[in-house]
Amino acid sequence: MKLKKKTALITAISIGVALSLSLGAFFAYYTLAWKETNIKLHSTYNELFSQQQLERKGHSKIIPEYSTDVSIGYHNYDGTKTIYIYASPIRFQNSSGQLSMIDTRIANVRDSEKRNKEYLYTIANSDIKPFFPKQLTKQKGVLISKDISYEIGLYNDQPVLGWYKTQKNFIGEEKNMIVYKKAINHKADISFYPSSLGTNCEIEFNHSFKDDSLSFWLHVEEQDVILKKEPGGYLTLNRCTIDKTGGTVNEILGVIQKPIIKNAQGNFSEDNSIELFSEGEGSYRLQFKFDNTYLKKGAKAFIAFEMKRENQPDNALYSKLANLEYAYLRNYSIIGNNSEYGIGRLMIRYKFAKFFDLQSSEIKEANYYAYSLTQNNDRLEMLSVLEDWCSLTGNWDDHYKTGGQASVLELKEQTLKFNITEEVKKWCNDSGGQMEHNGVMLKSTTEKEGIYNIILSNDNTLYRNVTEVVLR
Repeated sequence: MKLKKKTALITAISIGVALSLSLGAFFAYYTLAWKETNIKLHSTYNELFSQQQLERKGHSKIIPEYSTDVSIGYHNYDGTKTIYIYASPIRFQNSSGQLSMIDTRIANVRDSEKRNKEYLYTIANSDIKPFFPKQLTKQKGVLISKDISYEIGLYNDQPVLGWYKTQKNFIGEEKNMIVYKKAINHKADISFYPSSLGTNCEIEFNHSFKDDSLSFWLHVEEQDVILKKEPGGYLTLNRCTIDKTGGTVNEILGVIQKPIIKNAQGNFSEDNSIELFSEGEGSYRLQFKFDNTYLKKGAKAFIAFEMKRENQPDNALYSKLANLEYAYLRNYSIIGNNSEYGIGRLMIRYKFAKFFDLQSSEIKEANYYAYSLTQNNDRLEMLSVLEDWCSLTGNWDDHYKTGGQASVLELKEQTLKFNITEEVKKWCNDSGGQMEHNGVMLKSTTEKEGIYNIILSNDNTLYRNVTEVVLR
């Protein structure tokens, strides 16, 4: 009897040792198999359109006089012209003072100082630079740098290697990403890829997740920059200075967006949050809490870590959160009637008709494009706004006056196309530019309780909101 027990014990130990050696060999192979990808960037690449899209649209060559930080224009084969005016910058001012096209492809880091710190990948061309490390550790994360720098990482027990991969992002587009496999409790992959404002972060849950939250660490290099949680649910990076009168001036330099999550069936939830905990000396813990009904295998979460750029502002208005501050910084808006927000509407402002000195007689067609994550059966409309508004302070209680219907759309696809041709013609005839400055209000036609959609608004980097104007 004792011999059998001893034999069983030896066998169990042998299996345990063999299993341990096998796992060790696997991880050793996994580490040895890793190597940095040498990325070759093709010179014919177009950040805004593929070659097939340019051909389908009938564009022949760029019109230089329509090239600004937010616009690009093309001659068309049929003799017309097309101007695209984007809601946020597509170009930045480089060190030579010239406008340079933002290129969000991943490139190898060439800077020796960054490489010595094991940052291997970055953005191809931008003034806002994310740097992705070889490994995520408790001390090493993703660095985002512009006028200030901050680093974000995980509280993972073991270093996790980053792999250069091509895979579908949160809205199903093919993207090159740096993927850190099983980085979160061995149950979720975390991926990063450059955006025009910093980096997008996507978390793919490979198993059900018992906890409804996960934590990141964040460190800000500059001592005069602090993080704050805003009433809109997102975080801002702020620099406070004293002006000539002795008053305090708060400058918002960056935004960490409130996350969105979708389940394996493609349903989206905005019922997520961020909590902020200061740990002193520029260090913070960020706790992202998710809708726990979505935390099953196949779920994917999206978080944007950003610096702030000037853009064409929009501003969400909510009846239940009427005095929401800085709502223009949110990268998505709830349009319709949501139990948490109440009735949600979106103010959208433009500034191109007067800038390009367009004439109403030359406007053939004008369309505004946006993107809806959700597809509830609803009709959306754009109404002319008849008075000035402010994206910083404007809220529901201002009761902005609106006029006629500028456009109406039945939600059938996630890409939204609003025909605003007649509205743009009115702007062209208004030499003062006030009508265009007032813009439009986007809302649900019915605003029935429980029917709402999550619309990606101007400060988003998943989809570029754009106005397309065709000229005769």
